[in-house]
Amino acid sequence: MINITRKELEKLPVISASGHNNGGTIYIKDDETLYKVFHNSYFFIDEKERNADFLIRATLSCPKPIDKIYIDGEFYGYSEPYIKNAKSFLAAIKEKAEGIDKKTIISDVFNQLQELHQYDVYLGDIHLDNFIFDESHGYIIDLDDIRFKDIDNFKFTEFYLLRNNKNSNMQKMANERSDIMKTFICCLSFYYNTDLESLVISEGVDSLFAFLERADFDKSFVSSMKTMWYEKGDLVYLNFPKEKRR
Repeated sequence: MINITRKELEKLPVISASGHNNGGTIYIKDDETLYKVFHNSYFFIDEKERNADFLIRATLSCPKPIDKIYIDGEFYGYSEPYIKNAKSFLAAIKEKAEGIDKKTIISDVFNQLQELHQYDVYLGDIHLDNFIFDESHGYIIDLDDIRFKDIDNFKFTEFYLLRNNKNSNMQKMANERSDIMKTFICCLSFYYNTDLESLVISEGVDSLFAFLERADFDKSFVSSMKTMWYEKGDLVYLNFPKEKRR
């Protein structure tokens, strides 16, 4: 347990969020540790503390909470490992990043997602700022809003909801399928230096496959990602025609 005051926090440097608001402020404690402090202590704070307790105990290879943070006796966040020189997928897209091993980074992300799903826990609020990378590895971050299966439906907000196309209904709750689909979208965006997430939000998931059909892409790589996608069976693709599933 870490007890700290607001005055002590104000002395620490802050990491600026590059895109979507992550619900808190990230402070640099030292060369190895960050503090994530929530903007408030009432928005599903019991669930967030439960999540921190679970993540501290869980065996996961992504950066996860180390210890809980209390301010004036109230739970307000957690400490976590500091991945130095890391960039988000969104930052990489904006910079048109090249010369990095994107396949390894993406493989790391899918492996970490699979680790989380083995506990029947979902990320839910997934977007391009939820994934970072350093010189050699990829990581899932911002885990404080994870959802437990059949317990947390509709409790947390999401950056966007999935739909097949503009005329389709939104998928209304996070689950394993939506996690994999949204992670797939973010990873393809990172791989192609193209914000496919914004395209899917605007036009629906059909637009992703239309993009892939037009693009000069690495078919063997996309095929390997689809293999990961299918590891547990016919998980995602929502209501796509069967010819799209080959």
